Amino acid sequence: MKTLLISLSLLLLISSCQEQSRETQFDKQGVSFTVPAGWKGVDEEDLGSGYSISIEKEGMDESGMVSISWIDLEIELDEWAQVFKDEMRSSWNSSVSNSSFSAVKNGRYNEIPTRSVTYKATLLGLKHTGTIHVFYEGGKSFGVIIQEAIEDKADNKEGFRLIEKSFKVE
Repeated sequence: MKTLLISLSLLLLISSCQEQSRETQFDKQGVSFTVPAGWKGVDEEDLGSGYSISIEKEGMDESGMVSISWIDLEIELDEWAQVFKDEMRSSWNSSVSNSSFSAVKNGRYNEIPTRSVTYKATLLGLKHTGTIHVFYEGGKSFGVIIQEAIEDKADNKEGFRLIEKSFKVE
């Protein structure tokens, strides 16, 4: 009996570790994109006149994260990029060190012209990089944050690419 219980426990553990979410479509308030297989929405909020969603790569040792937020009005982009920088700095606690941000510059997200900021930080001992994109599209102001551990760049590349290339505003 004991051997049977141990075997069943191991089988359950192995099967749960191998389960991965399927590719899904996000489509809310005229904004759509593909959430890749192995990624999932972890924080989603309908703001009424806007929306916010964070998507993370699944797994205990994974670091890929994309956060997409928008509001139904136009905000001065350089000021909004600064708000994102300030919010990140204020929300990071003692587990974050060596953070630095670039100046706001021109960028692109899925062929959409953006104002962007790149950053580096050490989170829980791991070096991370990220990009903040802010832009107008379809009467909305968007903020997109892409972040990953440097050691996971190759693993995250395809997921980041799929989210970006499938991003549409109607």
